[in-house]
Amino acid sequence: MIAQVTALAQTITRSEDFPSTLLPMPLLSDVPAHHFVEVARVLRLVSMTPGQALIREGEPGNSFFMIGTGAFSVFKTDALGRVTPLATLHAGSIVGEMALVQRAPRSASVTAQTWARVLEFPAEAIARLAEHLEQVAIALDKFTRERLIGNLLSTSPLFKPFSRTQRMDLLKHFQAYVVETDTVIVRQGEEGTGLYLILGGEVEVMRDLDTPQSVSLATLSAPENFGEISLLLGSETTASVVATRRTTLLFLSRHYFLRLMQSVPEMRDYFSQLADSRLSQTQETLAAQTANHDEEEIILI
Repeated sequence: MIAQVTALAQTITRSEDFPSTLLPMPLLSDVPAHHFVEVARVLRLVSMTPGQALIREGEPGNSFFMIGTGAFSVFKTDALGRVTPLATLHAGSIVGEMALVQRAPRSASVTAQTWARVLEFPAEAIARLAEHLEQVAIALDKFTRERLIGNLLSTSPLFKPFSRTQRMDLLKHFQAYVVETDTVIVRQGEEGTGLYLILGGEVEVMRDLDTPQSVSLATLSAPENFGEISLLLGSETTASVVATRRTTLLFLSRHYFLRLMQSVPEMRDYFSQLADSRLSQTQETLAAQTANHDEEEIILI
């Protein structure tokens, strides 16, 4: 198998049309010709039979795949075993790429409908190549960024009122950056500076951080957002937000966020409802915490 892939890689790289020969293959199209063979050697060509599982919901994501031939069903299964079909994928589709982007458990299952062949991209092997090959690292960074942003644009309620062109224009007003584990992104009691969208990673919303009365209010991940409450109310931030692992964020300034609220009623309604829901949830959590504390004091007495 390795010999076959290597031979194919060498044939492609000798072509005058490289890298257009690879288009629209993910990641590979951006790898320079002199590194392509090294990347191709870590890929696997996998043959599938009808009914065979390619990805199982809840399992660790260690690879992503490009479908070469055949058709696949994407579905979710709830706690009662009820199946919800999500999509049918065909040749050229990419599936499971969030394994490389977020290293999170699989969010859905993917099963072959027909005889099929897929190209497997092992996440760890590609990451190791990126550690010592700068051009591969650049291609990998571009790929993961594009997939994160694509996922955000298709799933975040913030972008739903807009056309694709408008979404891309809106995206230009965001600043992207990465924070490490335990970074305090928002601190309670300070002026709200803008809206944060989670591209990848995870954050925890905390009340009274760094005090004995500290309370965890929520855990958020992509494509959720935070920071909207203080902007809508014109008040200080009502909680702190801390990265629980390495997290990629998009930041929209307070000024532009408020402009959008004035000009797009659908967004204003969405964020107003979200803020009301979160404030109510916070009050319920704090009330429950107070009740538990009172019970503990009674027991101690």
